[in-house]
Amino acid sequence: MDPKIPETHLVTTIGSAEYALLRQSLRRSSAVGLDAEWRGVANRSVDGSPSFPTVTLLQISCRLRPVGADADDDRSTDHPVVVFLVDLLSVPSSPVWDMLRDLFVSPDVLKLGFKFKQDLIYLSSTFKSQGCDEGFDKVEPYIDITNIYHCMKSRHGGGNKFSKENKSLATICKEVTGIVLSKELQCSDWSFRPLTKEQLSYASADAYCLLEILTVFQCNVFRKANVTALYASRGNFGLKEILQESDVHDNVLRMKFYDASEIFKQQFLEVIQEIVLMFWLLHSLHTILFLWTIASQKLSVNMAGVFC
Repeated sequence: MDPKIPETHLVTTIGSAEYALLRQSLRRSSAVGLDAEWRGVANRSVDGSPSFPTVTLLQISCRLRPVGADADDDRSTDHPVVVFLVDLLSVPSSPVWDMLRDLFVSPDVLKLGFKFKQDLIYLSSTFKSQGCDEGFDKVEPYIDITNIYHCMKSRHGGGNKFSKENKSLATICKEVTGIVLSKELQCSDWSFRPLTKEQLSYASADAYCLLEILTVFQCNVFRKANVTALYASRGNFGLKEILQESDVHDNVLRMKFYDASEIFKQQFLEVIQEIVLMFWLLHSLHTILFLWTIASQKLSVNMAGVFC
């Protein structure tokens, strides 16, 4: 089924009602889903230093606590969800950097992402290039959606055979929630303004589905878990119980920006290794074909001798 996009707000200025609502929503959030879109690709500059893409759009989906609820009221999965699309090409960098820095280390808000470390590198590079003091070095508490997926599979008898699977967010989302995410616009031009209605829907759905996967995890997995009687009558469990699951919780997503070049170097080496492997396979195939040709020729000569 197609995703039912929740209330979505495009933030283009810090003086707008949308920006004020974003800040208010973050203060009320028990969990947020984070995603980013960018332009360009990672490569190396003339002096050999890494050059990272510029993030042009930041997506934040917020699961809101009821007005007046404290930070411990996080066990319900029925809280409303609102999505914000922050246009980083038009919103001043400094206030957004301050807001994200506080969000990333807030102990009261669970952060969700899908392989968010790459997004964090690109976000840090983008804000540093626009004069902010430093990149983001950690996100806590944080859970990667792939860990939730592997935990669910393990609890349903999948064992460890899923631990090394590298599934896309669209695949995980469809398998866990039944929601189909279209990825047709993933490589569209995210620096062109105004963004199309289809791009806005795509960006909103990507962030929203992170919270939907968490909701399924809370309802279906922890409802069956044998934990303390304190929460047994509630039917589902809160974020604190999730964070106690060592096989799900990543605790802290750390990324020192000055080490980003090492991450880029590792990615570059992986690409080189793939290229070398490809040439090796092609060379091996060529050798096999060459030997097969010789064998076929000898077989033809022998068969000719038999029938002569």
